[in-house]
Amino acid sequence: VAEYVGFSEKLGENIRACAVDSCGKYFIRGFFDDGTPFGSSENTECRIDLLPQAFYPLTDGADTELSYSALCEAYRTLYVSGFRLTSLFTPPFTGTSDSHDPGYIRGYAPGLRENGGQYTHAAVWGAMGMFAAARAEKDESRRKELISMGEDIFSSINPILRTSGAFGEDISLSYKVEPYALCADVYTNVSHLGRGGWSLYTGSAGWYRTVMLKYVFGAELTDILTEKPKITVNASALPFANDLDGCTLEMDFGKGRHISVAYSSDGGGKLKAEVSCSDGTEVTTV
Repeated sequence: VAEYVGFSEKLGENIRACAVDSCGKYFIRGFFDDGTPFGSSENTECRIDLLPQAFYPLTDGADTELSYSALCEAYRTLYVSGFRLTSLFTPPFTGTSDSHDPGYIRGYAPGLRENGGQYTHAAVWGAMGMFAAARAEKDESRRKELISMGEDIFSSINPILRTSGAFGEDISLSYKVEPYALCADVYTNVSHLGRGGWSLYTGSAGWYRTVMLKYVFGAELTDILTEKPKITVNASALPFANDLDGCTLEMDFGKGRHISVAYSSDGGGKLKAEVSCSDGTEVTTV
């Protein structure tokens, strides 16, 4: 175990030494074959990428100062508040500026799919990183800021909100895909701004569900398709604890399997959860 702990610590040191951008505020995306970074402030295209900013706070031992800085920079530059979109990176690749070839991604028009559009997997991970960073943040004002940024991104992905008029008529009319399913991407290209791409994307929906359960409701499900399913509910340090007081999470898995989680205040400003199950599900509460 000590060997792996030492390796993990060394890896963390190397990440901070080699993967932080020259500006010192966020992480680069990677390197071209000749060692030139991309997803860097040194580039003219893809100056910042959402993924490394989102993933760093999910690692053990992440530096809270660096997590906060990277996520704030990602939110400032990638979240388009007027149209409730989160770009995968910006600016998109056009082939007119940098001499390096990033590969097939440049085959998409700027602002479509992976080429600087909102890629839903990444947007969900961005919100997840912000919620995870908020859990680790000791400064209350920063914690609230991280939660607010995560909420902006997470709610903007919700197709019901996008199509119901909750964000405005322009956003609803531009979306043009189903209101009941997540799509793989949403265009940031100015000619098709806010239009949904590939629809019924189960991978994005699965991650959205995971983040909703774990980081909003504090519930983690394991072995749910086996004869001995398990649920762990951690109601401490949830980002929307005040909103959950008095709420009940109902999960129906079919074939008589049902789990109910009731949230309430303990009277001392903390949230507690009571779990009831219709079968032999193993329950752990924290």
